[in-house]
Amino acid sequence: MGSNGSKCFVKANHFLMKLSVQAQLHHYNVSITPEVISDRLNRRIMREFLETYRQSHLGDLLQAYDGRKSLYTTGPLPFVSKDFEINLDKGARVSSTGRHTIAITFASHIDQHKLHLLSQGKHCQVSQEVLQALDIVMLQRLTSTDPRFISVKRSFYSKTIGNDQIGNGLEAWCGFSLTLRPIQMGLSLNVDMSAAAFVEAVEVVEFVEKLLERKLSSTRPLSDLERLKVQKALKGLYVEITHRENNEKKFCISGLTPEQTTALTFSVDKSGATEYVTDYFRKTYSRDLRYAFLPCLQVGNKRKTIYLPMECYTNKLNERQIMKLLKFNCLPPKKRHDDIVKTVKEIHYENDEYAKKFGIEVDINRSVLPAPRLKYSDCGNENFCQPQGGQWNTRNKKMFSGGAVNRWSCIFFTDYVNDRAANNFCEELANMCRKSGMEFSSRPVFGARKAWPEQMDMAITKLRDDALAQNMSLDLLIVILAENNGSLYGMWLPH
Repeated sequence: MGSNGSKCFVKANHFLMKLSVQAQLHHYNVSITPEVISDRLNRRIMREFLETYRQSHLGDLLQAYDGRKSLYTTGPLPFVSKDFEINLDKGARVSSTGRHTIAITFASHIDQHKLHLLSQGKHCQVSQEVLQALDIVMLQRLTSTDPRFISVKRSFYSKTIGNDQIGNGLEAWCGFSLTLRPIQMGLSLNVDMSAAAFVEAVEVVEFVEKLLERKLSSTRPLSDLERLKVQKALKGLYVEITHRENNEKKFCISGLTPEQTTALTFSVDKSGATEYVTDYFRKTYSRDLRYAFLPCLQVGNKRKTIYLPMECYTNKLNERQIMKLLKFNCLPPKKRHDDIVKTVKEIHYENDEYAKKFGIEVDINRSVLPAPRLKYSDCGNENFCQPQGGQWNTRNKKMFSGGAVNRWSCIFFTDYVNDRAANNFCEELANMCRKSGMEFSSRPVFGARKAWPEQMDMAITKLRDDALAQNMSLDLLIVILAENNGSLYGMWLPH
C-alpha cells in the first residue's frame, strides 16, 4: 500500500487479495466411477469422500474441489495415485447406484514462486492454472459447506441478503458472483450483485393457488387449461414428502395425472389386484386426503411411475414477473453499495477456513489518491483535463492515441429499423469516432443487413463467409437488436 493520500474505506466492489509467502497449492485429478454429470452430485460424493477419508488417508489436509475433475490441497497427499470406494446414502437426487469409486491422481504442484509473482502483479509469468486454482479455493466454502447460499452456476443467492415476491408462487432473491481479476497491484476480488427468481418453499397446494390466483375447491376442479399451466410450472421441480415422519427424501416432478386423485388406482401385486390411492393413504397413513379432487403429481421414470397427492408435499417467467425481477435488480448506487458491504460481511472471508489454510487474505483498506491529469492529443482544442468527482467531459478533445477501424459492417435484427436508418446511425458513429481522434473508415465493407432473430447464426455465418471471400476480416461489427431480443443480447455480450 502506498503512503500518499488520505486513508479511508473505499466504496468499491473490488478488493485486493494478498497471498501468503508460505502459500502452496497441489493439484490432483479426480475421476468418479460411475461417471456423474451433475456438479452438485459430484460435490456431494466428494464431501462424503472427504468426511470419510480426510484424517485416515488424506493427511488431514484441507481440499478445494471444482465439482468436476480437479482437487486442490494445501500440501502433498501421502500418495501419488489411489482409488477409494464410498457408499452414498440413497437420499435426494442421487444416481441409480449408491457405490462410487473415486480415483485421485497427482497432477502438478503450483510452487510458492508463482504465487509470489502473482501477488506482485507479474501475471505474464503465471499460467491460467494458478488463477483457476485460487478461484476454486475462494468459492469452496460457498459451494460445499455454507447452507445459507444456493449456487447457480457461478452465482450465489440467499434470502438473508434480500428477497421480494414477484407473483405466481415465485420470489426474487438477491445474490452475488465472485471473480478474481489480475491487476497491477496483484489480484482483485470482484463482487457483483444480481437477482434471480426462485420457487417459494411452500406446500404444493399453496403454490398452485398462488399460480392460478384463486382458492382451490372441490366445487371447482382444475380445468384442462389450468392443469396444463400447473404441469408446466411444476415439471422439473423437486418436492419433499410430508406424510412420513423423519423422511427427507426428494422427488422430481415429471408431470400430472389426467385424472383426479379420487379416480386413480395402482397395482398392489403381480395378480393384477388394484387399490385406490385415496384408500391406500387412509389405510397406510390414517390420512383422508382433503384435495382428492386435484390430479396427482407424477414422479419417477416412465417404467415405474409413482403417484403422489399434491397435499403431501411442501421456470419461464411471465412479463409481470420479469418486470418485478428487473425492478428488484435495478438498485440506486447507495442501495447497491450497502448490499455489497452486507454481502462481504455475510461471506466472512476473515473467518474462512479455506482462505486461511491456502494463505489468502482479502484486504478492504485503501488510500484515495488525487485524480490523475489526463493528456489528450495536441490536435484538439483542449490538451489536458483534470477529472472532478470521478467525471470528465471528452467534448472538444481528441484521444492521445486513437485506435483504427478500417473494416466494419452492420447487421440488425428488428423491424423497427430500416436500411436507411441503420446506415445513418453507422455514419454518425463513424463521424463521432473520427472527431474523437480515431481512424474510422467512412465506408463499410458491406451495407447494413437485416435478418430475423431466429436466423442469427445463418446471417452471421453468411457475413463472415462474404468477408473471407474478399480476403479480409472485420475490425468491428455493429449489431442492432430490438428491445425484446434479450436472449440475443446475452449471446452477443461475451463476444
